[in-house]
Amino acid sequence: MRYLILSIMMTTSLYSLDSNYLRAHEWDIFPKNSEESVVLKFENDKEVTITDQGMDFHSKIIGTYEIQSTQVLLHLSQFTDKLTNSHEKIQENVACFFDEAKDIILVSAVIRCQKIQALRYLSNFVFLNLSDTIRIGTSKCVGLDSKSPNKCIEAETVNFNAITTDSVKLRIKPSTSSKSGEYCVEPPQSGGCQVAPNCSPAVPSGVEVTVLGKTKSKEKIGKWNNYWYYIKYRNNECWSRNTYQYDRYNWVFGEFIRQK
Repeated sequence: MRYLILSIMMTTSLYSLDSNYLRAHEWDIFPKNSEESVVLKFENDKEVTITDQGMDFHSKIIGTYEIQSTQVLLHLSQFTDKLTNSHEKIQENVACFFDEAKDIILVSAVIRCQKIQALRYLSNFVFLNLSDTIRIGTSKCVGLDSKSPNKCIEAETVNFNAITTDSVKLRIKPSTSSKSGEYCVEPPQSGGCQVAPNCSPAVPSGVEVTVLGKTKSKEKIGKWNNYWYYIKYRNNECWSRNTYQYDRYNWVFGEFIRQK
């Protein structure tokens, strides 16, 4: 038997952590309109569920929750594979905390959880508050400036589709001296991830991306003078010998993308 307790700690006084707030908002690790979802749902009668759903998988964890001061305890007692209708008792302790999502441009608040063993993902969880999204044209902190640890990297929120006009390097931060991101395409032969996806620090020409933010001012690099743009793109990644597409986020220089 496995029994899962998640502790959600509120680290800001901007929001009131009560059952009304938790129930009134939609929590998912993927943005809206994604092919996959991992939804954390708080019910009126103190029940809680985590539903993991995609094209070829569908699982659900159920249990109860209680609020204790600045924490929420989720008592999760059963895992169900909806495709095979199989059930399993679970027992894990996973700590989570609540914050203002200063490093995520899409939303204003998140619940961050450590890895949940019962689910198929290999990393920590960040549940986005999809009911409280950021308005276009506002200032948003996207990560921290390494040269000034107490100073965030500010971006103006935008929302439009674009296409790369040339190979453009992905950057973790809006600077040519920043570490590179990663763009991966599915391996050419069949067999899932028996062959790892082909990865590069640059997005090739002709790839569609979603632009979510831009720097406050333009930067001159060589003969070009343009903004840095914070983009969302689809990345092919391996899990359990299969290739899945996930949304990833990085910065690119604006000279090499064009609004559609």
